Amino acid sequence: MNLYELYEIADENAINVDYFPMRQAVSISIPDSIAIDIDKIETCREEKAVLAHELGHCMTGSFYTISTIDNRGRMEERANRWAIKTLLPFSKLNEAVVSGIYETYDLADYFELPELFIKTALNYYLNCCGLTFNHNSLTKV
Repeated sequence: MNLYELYEIADENAINVDYFPMRQAVSISIPDSIAIDIDKIETCREEKAVLAHELGHCMTGSFYTISTIDNRGRMEERANRWAIKTLLPFSKLNEAVVSGIYETYDLADYFELPELFIKTALNYYLNCCGLTFNHNSLTKV
């Protein structure tokens, strides 16, 4: 998925994406709105990962407030999982690995994503979901 397609998802779901300078945050989301400090983003890869994460909050309704801060980790995880499944479906990752692309930096180049995003996705699929790379089909351990 490319950056343009992410903006289309936002548009199709009436999620406003605006650009604001922020003191510390790179991005924030509230229901139906995302704010991004574009000056803190150096590459299109980073923008893609940031936007997907914030869309993950909006698409899954995973928001928290000061009074519900104890749920923050769970809400962040939901947003991350949506971003991972959207930008890097396991079937595509499996195809790349089976074809010989397996170093995280090579996968980052191949999928045009930050290496940290690739590492997070690998951890999710392999450790949380129990999936393994397979030439024939997806399997669970």
